Formats: sequence, structure tokens, C-alpha cells
Amino acid sequence: VGATQLMIDPSVGYFNVAERLSQIAPEAFVGIPLSLTGRFVFGWGPRFGQKLVCLEGAFPGALSFRKLIGYDPAPVQDPDITPDTPAVVLYTTGSTGPAKPSVYLHRNFSQVFRTAHYSWRVHEMSEPPVDMAAFPAFHMIAIAAGGTTVVPPINFATATPATTDAKPVCEVINAAKVRS
Repeated sequence: VGATQLMIDPSVGYFNVAERLSQIAPEAFVGIPLSLTGRFVFGWGPRFGQKLVCLEGAFPGALSFRKLIGYDPAPVQDPDITPDTPAVVLYTTGSTGPAKPSVYLHRNFSQVFRTAHYSWRVHEMSEPPVDMAAFPAFHMIAIAAGGTTVVPPINFATATPATTDAKPVCEVINAAKVRS
């Protein structure tokens, strides 16, 4: 769609998210009700005038993701995307100082996919990959190979992969036949 995705690890701290977002001035905000509440409470972007999408449940002033499924908008023009168009902004965790943004161009992300697909030997698989990425930016790797991404049962707002109970994660891995 031509949008640049922005991902900030919750470990940067609630007030630091506001500072990060103020530098970028996003046009839309997609999140769960807790993150949409954080927008108002902690000042994560303008309080009004943004496009808001609520991923689960409902939130005042936000479009429901469920209502968007199957929505057939008027035809739109293909976005003007080149290899040098920004695809995503990822932030470091801030473990060695303030979290810093890294802009990944479409060419960068394409190379990440190529490297992962080569390393995983996707071209040799008899079935498309089923992946469970603990870092949301990498949810697209299996999808780019025609596979499936399984979202881990981790509440990233309150836990990390290292502090999560392994039993429910293993249950999902086994039930979904995750291979990577």
C-alpha cells in the first residue's frame, strides 16, 4: 500500500515511545486497546486527526479490524514504490543507550527475506514454511515465501520471549506444526 511501518519495542519505556513517535509523526496508529489507550495517556502522537485501527475488540474513534476484513474499497492507484522507498522503521531495544531508529528500505527487507529463505532452504521444502517469529518485524518472512506465520501467545506489552511461560508457546508450536 506504500505505507512505511513503524515498530517500537515496548521495552523502550512508555514515555520514550511518545518521544520516538513525535520524531516521525505517523499518519495512522494500529494496535490493541491497551496501546490505543497508551496513545492518549502517554501522548503517543496527536490525540485527534490520526487514522486509528483497533486490532481486537473496540476503541472509541477507531475502526475495528474485524470490520475491515472483507471491506472492498474503491479501486486505488498502485503506490509508487522503488527499492529505495522506506519499508519499515525498527528501533533498537535501547539496551546500550537510547533506542535508535533504523530505516529499512524495500531493498533491505528484500535481502532479509532472500537470506532467510536461503538459510531455511525454502526452495528445497516440500511444503511452505510455518514460522513463529518472536519479533514482529520478522512475521513477514514466511509469508513472503508463501507460508504461514503463527503469532506466539506472548503479551508483548507485559512480557518478553525470555520471561514467557514456555508451555503455551510449545503447545501452539506443536498444534500449528511450526518448523522455524
